[in-house]
Amino acid sequence: MTYDSSSPFLPQKRSMPLRKFLLPLILPLVLVVAGSVALSLSVRSQVDDFAKQLERETESSLHLTQHIFSDLLGLDSSLHEMLYTSDGTHARLSYANAARILSETTFDQHESTNPIISDMRENLLETWKLRQKYDAARSAVNRDWEILFSNLFELTSLMSGYTTELVTDYKNTDRVTIRHLESIAVHLDNLASLKPAIARICKDKKKVTDIATLQIFNEKCSEIRPVPAQLKVSLLELEQIRDQFLASAQKVENDANSLRRKYSVIEKTGLFEQIHQVTLFYGHLLPVFLAFVILAVMLALTAVIGAFFVLKPLTELTTQMRHFLATQEMPKLKARSPVEEINDVINWMQRFCKLILRNRRDLDSLTNRYGELLIDAHKDPLTGLANRKALEEFIAKHDKLPANATLLMIDLDFFKEINDVRGHIFGDEILRVVARHLRRNVSHSDPVYRYGGEEFCIFLTNVTEEEAERIAWRLVRGVRCISRGDASVRADRDADDPLTISVGIAAVSERAGEKDFLSLLREADEALYEAKRSGRNCARVFRIRTQTTLKDDAQVRD
Repeated sequence: MTYDSSSPFLPQKRSMPLRKFLLPLILPLVLVVAGSVALSLSVRSQVDDFAKQLERETESSLHLTQHIFSDLLGLDSSLHEMLYTSDGTHARLSYANAARILSETTFDQHESTNPIISDMRENLLETWKLRQKYDAARSAVNRDWEILFSNLFELTSLMSGYTTELVTDYKNTDRVTIRHLESIAVHLDNLASLKPAIARICKDKKKVTDIATLQIFNEKCSEIRPVPAQLKVSLLELEQIRDQFLASAQKVENDANSLRRKYSVIEKTGLFEQIHQVTLFYGHLLPVFLAFVILAVMLALTAVIGAFFVLKPLTELTTQMRHFLATQEMPKLKARSPVEEINDVINWMQRFCKLILRNRRDLDSLTNRYGELLIDAHKDPLTGLANRKALEEFIAKHDKLPANATLLMIDLDFFKEINDVRGHIFGDEILRVVARHLRRNVSHSDPVYRYGGEEFCIFLTNVTEEEAERIAWRLVRGVRCISRGDASVRADRDADDPLTISVGIAAVSERAGEKDFLSLLREADEALYEAKRSGRNCARVFRIRTQTTLKDDAQVRD
């Protein structure tokens, strides 16, 4: 449809239905989706084939790597046992296991490790030979030590008179020996201390009294004197062999570390090679994706441009609607859409704005009127104070009174005489003057009510009982400036015929919720009649009284 000149909002403009407008935008998007599906299927097929091939290669490489690193762990364990165990049999088995691992065909899979493995085999064999040489030399030195100590103790037994059987038993006990890879420094020190001990023992041969024993003693001394020097040479040779063995062992351990690092590099290189293959694979797919992305972007731009022309009037309408809601100004839309349905929406929205504006004005008028009526319903028309209904609603809202709250009940003394003598119109004037006086002499936040007739009620908050009593007496003294004869107000002094009031005070202690409002109201009323019973023109605080006093108050009310 087209809008004619009678349209109240939009001028005449050629337009088309929305479905005809969206067809050129939707069709390219459908083609993009179809192309995406076809391209995705093709790419998925290629990716699946490549993934399967890569999975097979990775699985084979992973098995080989696991086998290699398992052998490396076994090699490390066997080398450590061969080098550092004190058990010769265990060391021989560990050497055989290490040699077997180095001869595994697994290590031949990578030619770059062959030089390291070849050197490691030679160093392993050399180290094992040194281990055997060291073990043989250490055993020989330990035997020499045992012979030395045996002869030494046999000499001491000959001097001390020990029997040959006891000496034989001592030979069978354990001796302090050189442990595997132990330093010989301590043993050299022990040997150095034994040499003067041997000389001293042999020098004391005069202690041997038996001729046959003395002959044996001299033979033993001749045998044992050269032993320390020979043993020292053996210890030094053992130290030299030990150093050679440790140096060769260090070579083997260095070779093992180099082999581990080499295989780590090979593993990383293989991983990088697989990553490179994946990169090359996706590099072949990248041009296809780029071409597809460029096409999709071009189609998206076309759709965005078309959508812009469609949505621009709606966007402007939205902006003006927000402005309308904030300022109540009618939208003044100038943009027009080539789509019929959007033009209809714009017209309808402007019509709705008119209706909303009219309804809102009516609602505001009703709201203001309701507010005025609500205020009037809670206001005493004579004094302008809150009325009895307002007090009742206040009581309904405050079931529990706050702490430090006080209620003042105020009654004009002998007000009935004023009405009887001067008339009700003059009595009304007196009530208005008293209301203004009460309102001016209490806080603006404390409500003042006309309770009924000549009685008023004031609810004080955040005051102690003493402060409330001072306020009440201030009200009593202030009212005396009002004349009972003409309702005039004297400044700073009592009137010639002053008006007086009686005030009853009921207070709540510092604890909130101690009593409800109705209880407070009854107590204030009791205190008011106590003030009247006391002669009026005064204020009284509620106190708990006896039943006799309550009967006197009832007489005052009567």
